[in-house]
Amino acid sequence: MATYKLAAVIHEPSESTEPDKYMAEVPALPACVAWGDTPDDVLDILQSVATASIEVYVERGYELPDEVKASLIDSADTNSVLVAVSHTGNSPANSGCSAVNSPDRDAAITRFG
Repeated sequence: MATYKLAAVIHEPSESTEPDKYMAEVPALPACVAWGDTPDDVLDILQSVATASIEVYVERGYELPDEVKASLIDSADTNSVLVAVSHTGNSPANSGCSAVNSPDRDAAITRFG
C-alpha cells in the first residue's frame, strides 16, 4: 500500500463555507473537500475522502496530480495514510483558516487499518 503526505487546510465555520461546520480541503486533489462539526471530525472525514480520491485515480488508470505523486512516502509494507496539516493565509482570524499544527495538537494524522 502506498502512503502519501498531503497538505490540508482547515477553514473555520463561516458564511462562505458553512456557518456551523468546519471545512477542510486537500489542495493537491481537485474536489477533495470535507465538512465536520470539529477540526478533528473534519480531518477524519477529509482523510477518508482523500484516500477514496486517490483510490479512484488508481482504479480508473488516471494519472495522479504531480503534487500527489511527489508526496509519496517510501515506507515498509503498511496499510496507512498520512495527512500533514498546514496553515495558509495571513492569520487564522483573517484567512478563515485554523492553524492545527499548534504545539497542543498533532501536526499530522495517521490512520492504520
